[in-house]
Amino acid sequence: MMTAEAGKPERPRWRRLLRVLVWTVVAGFILFLVALSEPWLIAAAGRVLLGWMLFLRTQLASLSPSPATMVSALVVTALAAAGLHLLAAAWRGRIWPDLPPWRVRWSVALTAAIMAAASAAMAVAGAAHQIAWLKNEPKLESWRVRSKLQSSAVDIAKQLERHADASGRNKPYPNRLDDVLWQRGNISALPPERLLLFQESLTATPEPWLYYGHGLNARSKEGSLLLAAPRALDGKRWIVLTPHEVKEVPEAEYQTLLRQREETNN
Repeated sequence: MMTAEAGKPERPRWRRLLRVLVWTVVAGFILFLVALSEPWLIAAAGRVLLGWMLFLRTQLASLSPSPATMVSALVVTALAAAGLHLLAAAWRGRIWPDLPPWRVRWSVALTAAIMAAASAAMAVAGAAHQIAWLKNEPKLESWRVRSKLQSSAVDIAKQLERHADASGRNKPYPNRLDDVLWQRGNISALPPERLLLFQESLTATPEPWLYYGHGLNARSKEGSLLLAAPRALDGKRWIVLTPHEVKEVPEAEYQTLLRQREETNN
């Protein structure tokens, strides 16, 4: 099919719909991957885009409109629009006397545009403040901490397993963490037998981890407690089970695994 203006074949409508569908699926897949890796980003974006609705729902009930203030605002806006119209009409008559006179609807449209720009500026300022508040919100902060703890646990577990594989036929885990040749991250052990501090970079905050690998080896039965975060978040704690399973478990389950580990040592 040819268009009258360009003389080029017009693309079928189904192709345009197919292109929109493909890009929608791609964008949705990217958002899905982001939600899996960094769920707090999706939550933060949702709060920035839709948080104002929740704010209005909680705050509108407490508002007490003042009729005098509302009337004053309307009067001031009308006077400003009238002054703008008179000024624009006078300038247009002097500068372009041969053109048609300045119309009222132009003044109304210009006043509405100015008010819309002012509202947009206030909205941008509000969004910036909300983003700053979200930075320290407990829920988002806990998500960031969880992601960092999981990443640290995976890295430490892989390095401990690599050390065990290179330590001999029985593949023992180290009795002293100072014996490990750490290949990634700045890791120090305090004391060497129990606690290690994992630091992703020289400027990152060190993350402490409790070590329970004494007497274990890479051939030990799966599910033995190897590492644990020193504190729980929202009633859950990150742990590492042999050989390299990293997961977040309720505090009660962690205490059960800890008792089993102590019984094994005894």
